[in-house]
Amino acid sequence: MTTLYLCGAGNVEGMRLAITVNRATRRWDHIAVLDDDPAKRGKTILGLTIEGPFSLLGEVSGSVEVVNLVTRTTRGRWGAKQKIATYGHPFAPLIHPNVDTFGTELPEDDITIYEYATISANSGLGEGSVVFNGAITGHGSKIGKGCVLAPGAVVNARVKMGDFAYVGSCATVLPDLSLGEHAVVGAGSSVIEDVPAEVTVMGVPAEILGAEPVAGQDRAVAAVEPDEEIVNGLIKVWQDLLITPDEDEEPRTFDRETRFFDEGGTSILAQVMVKRVEEELGLRVKHFDVFRFPSIGALAMRLTNQSTPAPSFDAKARAAKRRSSNPRRRVRN
Repeated sequence: MTTLYLCGAGNVEGMRLAITVNRATRRWDHIAVLDDDPAKRGKTILGLTIEGPFSLLGEVSGSVEVVNLVTRTTRGRWGAKQKIATYGHPFAPLIHPNVDTFGTELPEDDITIYEYATISANSGLGEGSVVFNGAITGHGSKIGKGCVLAPGAVVNARVKMGDFAYVGSCATVLPDLSLGEHAVVGAGSSVIEDVPAEVTVMGVPAEILGAEPVAGQDRAVAAVEPDEEIVNGLIKVWQDLLITPDEDEEPRTFDRETRFFDEGGTSILAQVMVKRVEEELGLRVKHFDVFRFPSIGALAMRLTNQSTPAPSFDAKARAAKRRSSNPRRRVRN
C-alpha cells in the first residue's frame, strides 16, 4: 500500500489539493496528516485523520511519500522541510490537474501548485516552491528554493527570486528585477528597482521607487553605531510580542540579527510593536521603517540616527500592561 503523509494540519487547502490530485491520478492508497501539536491528534479534516507528530515518519516503512504543507512563513516552511527530510522518505509533488505546466522546468518533487495558477513556458520553479491560487509567473522567471507565491501575485519576465523568497497577494514584481534571498514582498506592494538581499517590503500599499538600500543601513544615517539601550529595548519588546507562553521549545534568543517577520511577526503585530517602541523607548517610529529595516540591528541603527534621543525606561513597571495588551496571546486563546 502506498501512503502519502501530509505534514502540517494548518493548511486545509493543501489537504484538499492532495485529495484532488489523488482522485485524478489515484497515486496513493492512503492519505494521512501529521502535526507536532498534540492537541490536534486524532482529529479529522476533510476525511483525513491527524495520526501523529512528524516523528512518526521515523517509524513507518514501505511505500511512503511526504508533502510539506507548512507555509505560514518561508523560514518556518524551510525548517519544516529540513526536519521532514531527516526521516528519509521522498517528497511528492502536488500539482493541480488543471494547471498547464507544459514547457516549464519543474523539480521532480517537493513542489505545490494550486488550481488557477499560470506557469508560463520557460519558467523555472526551484525546490520547495509553492504557487498559490491565481498566481502568475512570467517567461524566464527563476523561482528559488522554498519560494512561496501567494494568491494573485504577478511575477513578470526575467525575474529571479532568491531562496526563501515570498511574494504576497496581488504583488507586482516588474521585469529584470532580482530579489535577494530571504526577501518578502507583501500584499499590494510594487517593486520596480533592484532590491538588496534580505529585504522585506510589506504594507498596503508599499512601494520602492528607487534602489535605496532598504534592508541594511540607510545611506544618510549610517555614521553612528546603534545605541545599546535602543537595541536592548527592541529585544525586550520583540520577545514580549513574539514569544508565546505555550512554546514547548527551548526559549528563543533575540539579538541584532533577529528579523521581526522571520520570528512570526505580522503586519498587525508590527503596528503594535511601533506603538510599544514609542511608548517605552520614547522614539518615534515610522511604520514603513519596520519593513525597510526588519532586523533589530537595522532598526536600532535607524532609530539611533534620528533626532529623538533614547531615554531610560522601566521595563518592570510596564510588564503588567504588556501582558494584557499582547494581541498574539489573545488570538491564540
